[in-house]
Amino acid sequence: MSQKDLLDLYDQLSLSFSPIEKLFQTMSAIDAKKHGSLTTNYGEIGERLSEQFKKELHKLLVQSDGELD
Repeated sequence: MSQKDLLDLYDQLSLSFSPIEKLFQTMSAIDAKKHGSLTTNYGEIGERLSEQFKKELHKLLVQSDGELD
């Protein structure tokens, strides 16, 4: 794959993952005093996993120099 193809794939995957990431952000923003801390904790875990996923995806696709033929 060309570097442009890899960048396009990265963009598509990032956009597809965006709703899940927004769900985790919403969960993290819930008032723990009102609704309990479990949802907030899960949201924070999800946010960290989302960050790690995007970093790994970037490493694989964007920094691979087109080696994914």
